[in-house]
Amino acid sequence: MTKLGKTGVVFVATVVLAACADLETVRNMKPDGGQFAAQLHQEYVRLAALEDAERDWIDTEFFNERARSVALGKTVDPQPMSERRVPESASAALSAARARLIQALATSKFLKPRAAARAQAGFDCWMQEQEENFQPNDIAACKTNFWGAIGDLEFQPPAPVVAAAPPPEPVLPRAPSVPGPFVVHFEFDSAKLTGAAGQVVREAANQAKAANVVRVLLNGHTDRSGSNAYNMRLSKSRTEVVLKALIAQGMPADIMLGKSYGESLPAVNTPDGKREAANRRVEIIFQR
Repeated sequence: MTKLGKTGVVFVATVVLAACADLETVRNMKPDGGQFAAQLHQEYVRLAALEDAERDWIDTEFFNERARSVALGKTVDPQPMSERRVPESASAALSAARARLIQALATSKFLKPRAAARAQAGFDCWMQEQEENFQPNDIAACKTNFWGAIGDLEFQPPAPVVAAAPPPEPVLPRAPSVPGPFVVHFEFDSAKLTGAAGQVVREAANQAKAANVVRVLLNGHTDRSGSNAYNMRLSKSRTEVVLKALIAQGMPADIMLGKSYGESLPAVNTPDGKREAANRRVEIIFQR
């Protein structure tokens, strides 16, 4: 590896600091294009922060610019397939998913803005990770987010039934493919399970076994108080505690994958240094 001189180190540090500042600027922008724009902006901010945490500067900038464009009132559609070089083995699935997404957005994005934003960001995330094609856990997480969101976006509740004799059989809503996600919350600066958190873990384990899930994703987070390095270690400790608790409830260790994000993906956006209980969490996501 070639060593950077002092000038090179200063340049790289300056670029990274500028990128971080720009992420914060875009994060704090307030879209005025309605609920769909607000939710889509938030989803792209989340993806930019995720790529920033992994030091993928190119995709950090990509998602950050999409968030900025949404905040500025521009129309931002799902990324075209032609802009990514995805493996041939995944091309057909992504193409079919995009066509389905475009149709669902045309009919329902203003009726279900949160589901629509999650579906669009989930698709863009899936395609980006599929192009890189070396992080199967991240590909799986993006696909799970997309399919869960598109199901919510497309679902139409049954129309009211006019009284008749005999009455028709009721049409039941579709059951979700997997239970959850479940969220385990922690006290400030702690990786110990409270009584309430332990109950969430037990309920998650019971439902996972009943649903025959084949993979469990554990995503650890902290609030934005404390340093980035300390929060990354704390989120890892929280992830490990939940993993061990699930194993104690009879869940197989070999189907569980843990990932720690520190303070990079808050559930509630806060200024740096602020404590926020909702952000001190481990998310349990099941796949089947």
